[in-house]
Amino acid sequence: LLFGAALRRNEAIKLDLQNIKYKDKLIYVELTNTKNKDDINQVLPNWAAIILKGYATQRTAEGARPEDPLFVGYTRWETPDTQRVTASAMWYRLKTWCKRLKISHVGTHAGRATAITKLLDDGASHRQVREFSRHKSIQMVEVYDKRRTKLSESLGLKLSYKKKKNT
Repeated sequence: LLFGAALRRNEAIKLDLQNIKYKDKLIYVELTNTKNKDDINQVLPNWAAIILKGYATQRTAEGARPEDPLFVGYTRWETPDTQRVTASAMWYRLKTWCKRLKISHVGTHAGRATAITKLLDDGASHRQVREFSRHKSIQMVEVYDKRRTKLSESLGLKLSYKKKKNT
C-alpha cells in the first residue's frame, strides 16, 4: 500500500478490513479523515490489489471481522494480536522486509515518494499526481519533481550573460 497507493504510514495503519472495497474488477481502499481531512477512495494498481486481497483473505481466515484493523501485530508464534499496529511498528516491519530482500536505505515514505516519482516519469501531469497522492497543492508535487532533474538537464547549463547578436 505504501508503494502501490502512495499511502502515508498513518493512513495505512488506520485501515480496517471494511475499508477494502471492490467494484467493477477494481480494488480500492476507502481512506477516511486523511491528512487533508478528506475522505478519499484510492484505487490500487493490479499488482498491489492482488497483494492486498491476499492479505485481507489471510486476516479473515485468522478470524478478523470487517471492523477489525487490517494491520495488526503478531506474536512470535505468528498468532495475530487484536491491536492495531503502530506507526513505529509499520516502520520496523518495512525495515525488516527490506533487510531480508537486501534493500537498504528505505523508509516508510520511500513508497510514497517512489510512486509519485514513477507517475511523473511516466508522464502524468502534476495535477493528476496531486490528486492521486492527496497533496493539497501542486507545489508539494513539485518537491518530488525536483529530485528527478538530471545534472545534464540543469538550467545552469543554459545560463549566459553574453549579449545576443542583433540580426
